[in-house]
Amino acid sequence: MEIFGLDDWLAWFLLGIGLLVIELVIGFTFYAAPIALGAFAATIVAAFGDALEPQLVAFILGSLASLIALRPLVRQHLLPPEPEKSSNVQRMLGSRAVALERIDVDSGTARIGQEVWSARTESEDLVIEEGERVEVISVRGVFAYVQRHVEAPDDDPETPTQPADDAGEESD
Repeated sequence: MEIFGLDDWLAWFLLGIGLLVIELVIGFTFYAAPIALGAFAATIVAAFGDALEPQLVAFILGSLASLIALRPLVRQHLLPPEPEKSSNVQRMLGSRAVALERIDVDSGTARIGQEVWSARTESEDLVIEEGERVEVISVRGVFAYVQRHVEAPDDDPETPTQPADDAGEESD
């Protein structure tokens, strides 16, 4: 039997190869490859000399089986890790640190937790002196980029938590 003037097994084989090439071009989404596997299943059936109907059944069942069974397995390996999985570096963002030496855009170190990091500021106008509290705003490579830590009123232990009584006011 012939398909488009080619032996049927050769037509199915070329269809499978073409689909694999398409899979490479579209960036490994694993949509065309399972259909290519179905075409290769039809190639095997056609090589035994069966009629077109069993070839079509092999093509459809082979494509569906590979889509259902293989695509989820392949997607696990092709997708990047989930964004909620933070690395230790990502967990440092927003943490407080202490400048161990003067920090500017070119040099400096800070103690972040129990580790000493090379620290930098993002602005040439910002210079942080030794001993000042800083906050980590980003990490790029081996540098922690910091800014001065601005303490909220709740952070200052000397600020009263209750409003002061107005003892100096005159009563009517």
